[in-house]
Amino acid sequence: MTTYTTTFNEQLGSSFESYTVTIEYCEDFTGDGLDDIRITITQTADTNSGTEDIIGVAFDLNDLTGLTIGDIQVLSGNSTFVPVAFLDQDNVSDNPGATDPGFSTTGGGSDEPYDAAIKVSEVGSGEGIVQSFSFVISGTTDLDAEALLEGTDWWIRTQSTDGGSESAKTGGFILDLPPCGDEPPNGDPGNGNTPGFWKNHQTIFEGETGALFTDSYEALFGVDVLGSKKLSDNPTLLEALSAKGGGEAALLRSSTAAWANATSDDTNFVITDVDSLEEGVTEAYGLDPLSLTYAADLAAALAEVLAVLTQVDDGDGTITAQEVIDAVGLVFADPSNGDTGDGADYTMEQLSKAFDAMNNMPSLEADEFVF
Repeated sequence: MTTYTTTFNEQLGSSFESYTVTIEYCEDFTGDGLDDIRITITQTADTNSGTEDIIGVAFDLNDLTGLTIGDIQVLSGNSTFVPVAFLDQDNVSDNPGATDPGFSTTGGGSDEPYDAAIKVSEVGSGEGIVQSFSFVISGTTDLDAEALLEGTDWWIRTQSTDGGSESAKTGGFILDLPPCGDEPPNGDPGNGNTPGFWKNHQTIFEGETGALFTDSYEALFGVDVLGSKKLSDNPTLLEALSAKGGGEAALLRSSTAAWANATSDDTNFVITDVDSLEEGVTEAYGLDPLSLTYAADLAAALAEVLAVLTQVDDGDGTITAQEVIDAVGLVFADPSNGDTGDGADYTMEQLSKAFDAMNNMPSLEADEFVF
């Protein structure tokens, strides 16, 4: 799977809003044996006052032949609205006679009519709000993300911005998608970089992930951080990377680095390279290779790590950015961690250790990153 992340922040309405857009492709997300495209749109922390409600997105596609849009999931928010998708080449618009997506597609720099749209929330706030959602584009053949999305124009409509007094129309373009072959294959050595590396290399972090140091951890992961005397209850990504101590702080630190490693197209965040993972486990668990019990200690620690990572992974041997986010969401929803929800089969501490092991696999030097 290849992952591409960009930011949509072209102001076309009365207020400024920014969105992180993650595109995952070269992967079968629907189980039909064909490569699909999964797109996640998330309100960035720097423009999130807590009232924003994404109504929908309209966009172009370079070819609609055989396409369907499905698996629309609200990832952050509490809307009861049932999402709906529209596909109608050059005819998706709120103008008379067109396929109306149920929200405004007109404004300063609108490129309407569009080819597709997804409505994820209702106009008005009665049914709740949406601040992050994902969807999957599927076809009757393997989809080529470059051919389908390169150069396409996008439009996001949001209401209740600026604390509830404004609305926003935001534009963006999909450009320079890397081909599937640019992602390291699972046969290559696994590698990852530590929280310390990422927090000390802002340009690389932001270039590789498309996120800002000042973005909210809560907004990215869709969780509610409890915080402490040493940790804000709404930390930025930089604060999460710099968090001190165990428990929640350890998870924030390790998961932010893991997300960056999984998002980067230069690191190879796999669990299939035993040698690399053993090196990471040795570092994360503080094992001494010269100890007489090292072999037994390593085997036990490696088993603990793999017990977690095989649950996080969907079975392809690579930990993706979305899998990191999903795993964090599960432990925050675990009743044993002071919250309510379905929970996970691993604890917050176990997940932190597992991510630490991967982050401590052989690292890349700063000059090896290309973005």
